[in-house]
Amino acid sequence: MRIPTLDAFLNGGYFQVRSTTPGTVESFPYRITALCRGGDVSDISALMQSHLEQAFGHGITLQNRPHMALPLTEIVADISCSIAQRGELVQLVTRLGYESGVRSVRWESVPHRPC
Repeated sequence: MRIPTLDAFLNGGYFQVRSTTPGTVESFPYRITALCRGGDVSDISALMQSHLEQAFGHGITLQNRPHMALPLTEIVADISCSIAQRGELVQLVTRLGYESGVRSVRWESVPHRPC
């Protein structure tokens, strides 16, 4: 005997998969933010730029902006990648976490904007 609420849950579209055309890989937007000291910005930017270019093969633009309350700088990289390529982002975040000049690293998915 099936439970009616379970049927409603499973058939109610809660687990919809986005349809893509065959042969295309869907990419998802992500943002990596590294908070670092002012003297280490060039080294951390170069590290992020080289890792992202090596992993994704195209120019990635990084944004440097001062932190609002602290004498630190945020380095922000916005990138779109597939689920299979997400491992490269994990490696970069892990690598940045080992750097002594990095105070914090944040990795987040960016919501899709409606077309």
